Amino acid sequence: MFPALFAAAAVAAAAPAPMTSTAMKFERTITGQPVTLPQGPVAVEVRLAEFPAGFKGPVHKQPYARYAYILSGRLRVHYEDGGPVKEFGPGEAMVEGIDQWHWVEPVGPEGVKVRVVDQTPPGAANVVIRPKSAD
Repeated sequence: MFPALFAAAAVAAAAPAPMTSTAMKFERTITGQPVTLPQGPVAVEVRLAEFPAGFKGPVHKQPYARYAYILSGRLRVHYEDGGPVKEFGPGEAMVEGIDQWHWVEPVGPEGVKVRVVDQTPPGAANVVIRPKSAD
């Protein structure tokens, strides 16, 4: 009985550790900025953002890096001031531009589901909606 226990323990000890791999790695935002973090303590918020077909988001910006992973559907991100227009689909990720005005919209007949991660100073918001002009 004891030899079997020792043999099982030896096999378990010799088993390799689970393998991990890097699926994605980012050093720059989708507009080419270096990814930076707030200094000091941070609050981490993870949430699911859902955009229905036909939705056009308001023009907004993030004061801090926002990480996004597309779960379903296709999302198009438009940056102002000659910035890029980029499209992302399921399994793709991005780091949004920091402090740059942009808006998002689903592409195609289905909505989009996005896992979003923000790191901000405690109590700070990571979305600033641009006020509409008084024209």
